[in-house]
Amino acid sequence: MTPYLVPFSYGWTTRAKTAEDKLSFFMIWVLPLWFACNSPISLRFVAAIAAQYSLYEVGYIFNDFITIKKENSPNFRLSESDRERVQKRLPAIVASRLVVVAALLIILDNSAFCAALAFLMTAFSLHNAVRSRWNILTYFLLCMGKYSALPALFVPVRLGSACLAFFAAFVLPRTLEHAAKPKYGIHALKVLAQPAFFRAAYEWSAAVFFAFISPGSLAFYTALWFYAYRALSLALILRFGDPRKSRSDNGAA
Repeated sequence: MTPYLVPFSYGWTTRAKTAEDKLSFFMIWVLPLWFACNSPISLRFVAAIAAQYSLYEVGYIFNDFITIKKENSPNFRLSESDRERVQKRLPAIVASRLVVVAALLIILDNSAFCAALAFLMTAFSLHNAVRSRWNILTYFLLCMGKYSALPALFVPVRLGSACLAFFAAFVLPRTLEHAAKPKYGIHALKVLAQPAFFRAAYEWSAAVFFAFISPGSLAFYTALWFYAYRALSLALILRFGDPRKSRSDNGAA
């Protein structure tokens, strides 16, 4: 059987390797979006998640097999033997995801969601094509696309408030963390070298800020959710150590 032919198999193998990573996938993406979209866990919601993540995996694959050729110190996410197997079957692996995305978009039948996924793929293409400080901007766009597509489908009239909530709770701090990478040489951001502390402190500040200016808003509850998760993560890291410390960052939102 062709390896990684099934959607989610490539992303979860290369980006969500551990149980902690898989938990994070749900805690900082699926569940907050489910809450923001005010949608039941329905086949329509699952289909939208599958369509977006399948398209996201195409971006991952291009990054790992095309963009990586431009890098001086590439970060290989698969063993050499697995890379060779995937390389031989790359067209089939990408095609399988594009077929899934096309089929699900036909089923969902929503032009706003199609436009949001087009924006997301454009941002990912730019992120893969550029190798400079401009990647901070493309990373920001990628994060915004990641958190705006599902609200565009389920709550288009509240898309602005959803984008604001996720900008404040995830996109801004995550972009700052990305900008703090040594390759960008922004020394003023070295303070973010301990992201677990930064995340917990930032989310607490965001939750307090929105509690004062907009209590009961989506922005407040989103920041509160992220703070609870980040604070729990920090507590576990302080108690048991960081299981991700020895591994490099994913490089994509």
